[in-house]
Amino acid sequence: MAQIDFLPIFFGRGVRGSASTRNLVGLRRLNLGVNHLATLPPGLPGLAACEALWLHRNHLTALPDDLGDLTSLKQLCVYGNGLSYLPDSVGHLVSLECLAANDNKLGPDLPETLFGMRQLVQLDVSDNQLASLPSRLGELPSLKHLWCARNQLLAVPDSVARMGTLESLQLHENKLEKLPENVSGWSRLRVLTLSKNKLASLPGTLRQVTSLERLSLDHNSGLGSDLVQQGLFFTELHSLAALSIDRFVFEACAAEAQAWCATNVADLKLLKTAMSKAKMKEALFGAQAKGGVKLAP
Repeated sequence: MAQIDFLPIFFGRGVRGSASTRNLVGLRRLNLGVNHLATLPPGLPGLAACEALWLHRNHLTALPDDLGDLTSLKQLCVYGNGLSYLPDSVGHLVSLECLAANDNKLGPDLPETLFGMRQLVQLDVSDNQLASLPSRLGELPSLKHLWCARNQLLAVPDSVARMGTLESLQLHENKLEKLPENVSGWSRLRVLTLSKNKLASLPGTLRQVTSLERLSLDHNSGLGSDLVQQGLFFTELHSLAALSIDRFVFEACAAEAQAWCATNVADLKLLKTAMSKAKMKEALFGAQAKGGVKLAP
C-alpha cells in the first residue's frame, strides 16, 4: 500500500483544495498512521469535530501549536515518532480520553498543562527520555492507566500517590530510588510494576493497597534488605495474584511470607539475577554479612 509523505497546505481548512479534502469539517475519525509524514500543515482547527486522530509510526518531530484547538478529540495516537516535546496546548484537549505518546524522544519533562485534560483515562508515555513527571499530574480526576516504563524517572510526584482513580501504574525500567511515603490513596490500583529501578525501600503504606493484583519488584538490588525485614507485608495484599521478585530475596524472607505467597499467588516468578552470592549477601544484610548466611543456590 502506498504511503504518503506530506499533506497539502490547505488540509483540514475546509475552504480550498479538491472535493476530497475541503469538506473535512464534519470528519470524526482520521487515520494517518504508518506513513512518512515529517510535518503537519497548519489549520488543524479545521478538524474541530474530529474525535480520533491517529498519527502513529510516522517521522514527526513536533506537533502543531494549534493542536489544542481540537476540543472534540477523544483519542490521540502519536506513538512511534521522533517527538522531543508535547506542545503546551495539549492541555486544552478537554475531551481527550486516551493519549498514546510512547516510543518517542520526549524529555526531560512533560508540559505542566497536562492537568487540564480532565477526561483523560489513559496516558502512555513509555519508552521516552523523561526525567520527571508534572507535579500536578495527580490532579487528573479520570486517569485510570498511567504507563511511564522505560524512561529516566528519578521520582514520582506526591500528587500521583493520591490518585484514587488509578488502576494500573507502570514504572519499570526507570531510575527510581524511592516512592512517595503515603501511597494509601491507591485504593483501586490493580497493577504496579517497579522492576529494574534503584529502589532501596518501599513505603509502609503499600500494605494498605489491598486491591493490588499484580506487583513486580525484581532487579532492585537495594531493596533486598527492606523486603526481608518487611516480607510479611505480602500477606496483607489479599488480592495479589502475580508477584515478580528476585529469587534470593524471596528465599531470605520469613518462612510465613514464602508459604503465603506459594499458596495464594498463582503467578509467582522468582527471577535470578547476575549478582554474585557475595553481592547478594551485601545487598541483603549489609557489607558486614558473614559467610554463614545461607542463600538459595
